[in-house]
Amino acid sequence: MLAVTVYVTVPLPEPELPEVIVIQAALLVAVHAHPVFAVTLMLSMPTVAEKFLLV
Repeated sequence: MLAVTVYVTVPLPEPELPEVIVIQAALLVAVHAHPVFAVTLMLSMPTVAEKFLLV
């Protein structure tokens, strides 16, 4: 015959976490240069109707 086994567990109190966790100090002062402007090339593609006219 099988019986039911019940285990009662109580979690231990977790330690309080610090307000901020710093892994690498470089992340706090890193500065990256960005280009002043960007150029985007846009090409005009024929519509579906124009594609059928070209065939």
